[in-house]
Amino acid sequence: RAAERDVVLAPPVAPGRWPLRLDTGHPTLFGRPNDHVPGILLLEAARQAANATVPGFLPVTLRSDFLRYVELDRPCWIEATTAPGGVRVRAVQDAEPVFTCTLGGPDA
Repeated sequence: RAAERDVVLAPPVAPGRWPLRLDTGHPTLFGRPNDHVPGILLLEAARQAANATVPGFLPVTLRSDFLRYVELDRPCWIEATTAPGGVRVRAVQDAEPVFTCTLGGPDA
């Protein structure tokens, strides 16, 4: 992302693993008061994680599952791995998956 404010992944703690970075004052990702992380922020985290995992990756398909609310007051981890034709991303909070996303590339 060109603007630091739009980066939703904190520096990685291991290859393919980032803390989710929250800016509750962001005008688009937090367009209104929320008591949980908005889904659009998780989708953007998945896109950024996919691009960090496979530099230059351009997703053309996306399948996501929102398993439960991601709470604002606890750490959330974004994990990404390559998969045939794309990248798999999941968000984990309290050692449980809370969101999964598979992004497919042009050749998927």
